Amino acid sequence: MNPMALIEIFIGAIFTALFNIAINVVQNKYQVWKNRTSALIVMYQGTAAIALILIALVTDPHVIKSNLSDFLWPLFITGTINIAFHYLFARSHAIEEVSLVAPILASTPTILILTSMVILHEVPTLLGWIGIWLLALGAYSLNLYKLREQLQHEGGYREWKVWLAPISALRKSKGVRLAFAAAMLGAVSINFDGLVSRNSNIMFGLGCVLLIVSAGHLVIALYKKQFQGIRLSNGIWKGPLILAICISGSNVITNFAYRSSLISYVGSLKRISIPITIIFAYFFLKERTNFKDRLLGGVLIMIGVICISLA
Repeated sequence: MNPMALIEIFIGAIFTALFNIAINVVQNKYQVWKNRTSALIVMYQGTAAIALILIALVTDPHVIKSNLSDFLWPLFITGTINIAFHYLFARSHAIEEVSLVAPILASTPTILILTSMVILHEVPTLLGWIGIWLLALGAYSLNLYKLREQLQHEGGYREWKVWLAPISALRKSKGVRLAFAAAMLGAVSINFDGLVSRNSNIMFGLGCVLLIVSAGHLVIALYKKQFQGIRLSNGIWKGPLILAICISGSNVITNFAYRSSLISYVGSLKRISIPITIIFAYFFLKERTNFKDRLLGGVLIMIGVICISLA
């Protein structure tokens, strides 16, 4: 794998981890954003979209790098899919415990292998396959700690029950099924994200995707009257601004890697943001419960990273 792509993905993962910390702080510090998921998405993704598009237009006279149709059709597909993805993601967290939802969402890399083969005809090497599966297993493992704590507290703890609980919940939990649907959509949309990045200026393409997603959530936010009662005073605007900076940095830097590597590799390697988030949460949010257990999953992720980098 291209060494520069690895560096780009790692820097992007740092921004993703910062985004994860920031959105936790924003949603907990500013109660105004509670139950206003779509309104918050409109604020920070819309801000990022406008800024990225303007910067691209000013700095690059040729924002489309191929035929217009080669840019527009993947843009429309990934934008539409991401509207549904964000909605399903939010709904799954709203109606089901995170301990069951998060591991299912972490399974995206294993699905991504298949979608990339079908959509883009990109086939990873054997070492690449092993690396992707290790990354997915590590990400899945990292998200089991809350479920493990719950079963230990209830007295029905068995390690195999912990590992199978999210999968067995697919049949009886609507929230878990929504999370699985979100994972499927995410595994499809990443391929079209890559095509958008390959056929346009990185900032312009990303800005257009975010603009479509923002427009979709604007309709939802207006329908649910989520903007009522919001006043951008007392520093409330700072949260969306910080989130806009983080999501822009994360995606702009990472999307450069799509141009020199298999999309299945890039999409899977983005999961290194999970152990980085855990480390940041340890220092910034003081989340130190079972830190060692959670970090063990990071070992699997790092081994997966090594395998993919050698593929």
